[in-house]
Amino acid sequence: MNTAPAAKSFSPGERVPDTGIYECKHSTQHTGSRELVFESGKKFPLCGVCFWSVKYHLVANCTPEEMAPMKRKKNEAAIDALSA
Repeated sequence: MNTAPAAKSFSPGERVPDTGIYECKHSTQHTGSRELVFESGKKFPLCGVCFWSVKYHLVANCTPEEMAPMKRKKNEAAIDALSA
């Protein structure tokens, strides 16, 4: 896993450019920032509360093999929070 350079932010509906861990920041204070694992080619999701106002920033790249256990662990609770 490689740490990503400080970079561009991504919005819901955009394609995930690189498989990796993304920080998810919301425009409202309904929840804190979270780290989620996304696979390249999928679309970034909307937030169930602030909708299009959530932004994603790549924290670290990872391979699909590294992603599987991280995704289960990180995303179970966080995805629920996005749709709350």
